[in-house]
Amino acid sequence: MASEEDLKIEEKLFNETLKHQAFAMGKQRCKLFEYLYLHRDGYVTVTQLIREVLDLAEGTEKADDRLKSSLSDLRKHLKSVAIQSESPVHWILPEGLPALGYRLQLSERPTITFWKAHQGKYSPLMIYTEPIFFYDIKTGSYLRFLDVNPPVDDRDAAIEALVKAHGAELRMHYPGESLKERLRPTHIYVGMGEMDAMESVQDWFSGHGSPKLRRIASDAAERIEILGSPILFGGRNTNGLMDAYLGAQEASCFEYKLHPTSLKCVSIHKITAEERRELSGKYDITDEGGEWFRVGNNITLDQTRDRLVILYRMRVPGSQRLATMLASEATLGIRQVAIAITEDKKIQKMIHSLMDQNGALPDTFEALFSVKIAPTKRQHEAGDAELIAVRKHSK
Repeated sequence: MASEEDLKIEEKLFNETLKHQAFAMGKQRCKLFEYLYLHRDGYVTVTQLIREVLDLAEGTEKADDRLKSSLSDLRKHLKSVAIQSESPVHWILPEGLPALGYRLQLSERPTITFWKAHQGKYSPLMIYTEPIFFYDIKTGSYLRFLDVNPPVDDRDAAIEALVKAHGAELRMHYPGESLKERLRPTHIYVGMGEMDAMESVQDWFSGHGSPKLRRIASDAAERIEILGSPILFGGRNTNGLMDAYLGAQEASCFEYKLHPTSLKCVSIHKITAEERRELSGKYDITDEGGEWFRVGNNITLDQTRDRLVILYRMRVPGSQRLATMLASEATLGIRQVAIAITEDKKIQKMIHSLMDQNGALPDTFEALFSVKIAPTKRQHEAGDAELIAVRKHSK
């Protein structure tokens, strides 16, 4: 039985919904919504709805079709209210049960809906990036290239990967010297943004009764069988497991991608007018052919800059488990999106856009976020993650 406080919340949401512009011109819609609200403690049968809402006698021709149309109309407008509302919860009308009928319900809180994929049968685990550095044994300094992140356990292979990507530049810097003799691949730290992102996710799970989440570095994760429900941070150049997932058949439907050669950019397939409007002014948009567009900017680290982060949800290749990935070269951007997906107010627009009529999310979807990052001299500062667009897929 609902508490007095719950009843007050339900009544407030009911009144706000009826006053919304989506219900302003729909007399039948309002009548159906009000009837379902007043009988929300149980299921309402098809016969009741036809007789008491549609005012039709049982057996009237096409009465069932008219009811289905009215129910579909109500669901559509309830979703419109949810997307525009500031409330983290809203009314939903799930698919009816043949033996029982229909029942109006309040949705779950947005973060509960989002993280449900990582609760239950499979334990969540976080897979982070350890950037690789190359230690110069002569000078005691370190080299770091964002596009080079091979495993460190094979030194020769790591140096070969470095030379393949930046050989000409390195030969100018170290003329006549053997890089394999002079440089040593090593890990020094985990990016501050990724550390903060993992803390935000951990805090959410801790606040909802889950034990401390297991954390695994990406190069180690590539060598073991992942049995849990993975949450990955980083980029395709830095997180090998993320690269493997995004290269799998299960990810072939994605239309937001980290650009293969421009680390500060993403690629968007068939960019929409709304996406173009949201991105223009912050990012350069370049047609690269084949209906793919490169989106990004070349603003330097000593200036305030906007960076894009992609959120992916997909099935783990060859499994029924689900993975969530935050992908970007900007770890502060990853941090801000991680904060957003652990706070109801910040994630509700995305969740309401993705939910089906039963309040569930698709197994496969992607979302594009923009984050404003402060200059290097204020290196800990970044703005809230701004949702640009969401695309869901049937895979």
